[in-house]
Amino acid sequence: LHAVACGLISLVTMLDYMPVFTVLAGLFSVVAARPLRTALAALAVSAVPMGLSIWGDLVHVATERRLSALVGLVTFFLSLYLEVFLFGRWIRASETEAERTRNRLAEAQRAITDERVRVARELHDIVAHSLSVMIVQAEGGRAMAAKKPEAATEALNTIAETGREALSEMRRILGVLRDEPEPGKQADFAPA
Repeated sequence: LHAVACGLISLVTMLDYMPVFTVLAGLFSVVAARPLRTALAALAVSAVPMGLSIWGDLVHVATERRLSALVGLVTFFLSLYLEVFLFGRWIRASETEAERTRNRLAEAQRAITDERVRVARELHDIVAHSLSVMIVQAEGGRAMAAKKPEAATEALNTIAETGREALSEMRRILGVLRDEPEPGKQADFAPA
């Protein structure tokens, strides 16, 4: 669509109306938004009618000054077109790089979220397992308290030890989350 618009604008240019800035704006919009092949085609499409218009203007210039007028006009318009082309490609490259950066940031955010979910599962497993052991030991200790007081004491010791181990594991995992791993070292998420 941009190439068609650029071609139509160039066609108007050929009919002795020189909307240089309109042609350049059309060229810029194509060059900044489309791949290189399309941008080069737009450059050619917009430059040819402009060249024909320049040639038509040269007819009115005296023969002895025609070559210098041609060189001057071609140099001027060529540099103008190249500047617009290069600026448009720079804009496209900047937008492409910005999109890549946004994609990398989104991917990093997904990785962070996935890691947090994994750590939350691990913490849940530690706490759930430890609490299950503690509940079973407490129930067994209560049942044994009247019959064998020494068995109840052993159950209470197991409950206390299991609680300390669970707390230690949670502190270790939370410590890993708080601290940055040393360069070249992976964070240690394995159960101790």
